[in-house]
Amino acid sequence: MRDDAYLCYKTIMSLDDTSLDEIKNTRKKPWFVYILCCADNTLYCGISVNIEQRLEMHNGIRKAGAKYTKGRRPVTLVACREVATQSQALQLEILVKKRPKKDKISFLQNYQAPQENKDEQHE
Repeated sequence: MRDDAYLCYKTIMSLDDTSLDEIKNTRKKPWFVYILCCADNTLYCGISVNIEQRLEMHNGIRKAGAKYTKGRRPVTLVACREVATQSQALQLEILVKKRPKKDKISFLQNYQAPQENKDEQHE
């Protein structure tokens, strides 16, 4: 068992930074911020790692879903934006919800995530 751990350690240490980043990125699922248009023409904003499954929940095809959309079915996906982390998704969701209704969809469609500064990551 100890030899296995040492071999794993040596393998990791032999990888360059690019290879390690690729390994990390393959494990992380992207998050999505989405806007639904409900049957009563109201908008609902939420986050998920699986948009198709979440839309089925909102429409009652799968169990769960938000209370807000339960009485406003059917709902239609009108905008969606991918972000890297749950934290970024939650922050963007807040920004969308602060916008007036007429601006929410275009804001989300045109949103550009801030670029990470690679120098800050290595400090």
